[in-house]
Amino acid sequence: MNEEKNLINFRFESLVGSEEITDKNLEVIEATRADINSGAYLDKIALDRRSGLSKVASIVKPEAGGRIEFGFQTPTCFFLDIDLALTVESVSLNPYSSEPNNEIVAC
Repeated sequence: MNEEKNLINFRFESLVGSEEITDKNLEVIEATRADINSGAYLDKIALDRRSGLSKVASIVKPEAGGRIEFGFQTPTCFFLDIDLALTVESVSLNPYSSEPNNEIVAC
């Protein structure tokens, strides 16, 4: 966690099995990366049934310092490295009161 920049980093590494990296795998990764960089991934989030990278990219918020990187670290290891921007929002509690009352609240 980088408190100075209000970022939290996550890095995931996953074994991809005994298959070799194919040109098709690399094409899919590069196409996904291009979609994320261009913003085109936003239209594809609901249709992403493969990696989920578009869904992850939607929470990264690069305008707030977030970042996403992914790819093959080795022929059998895929990595995902993300920085998520921490956002603290204040909420006004008025007209709510901390005084106890007899009101019943159901959720």
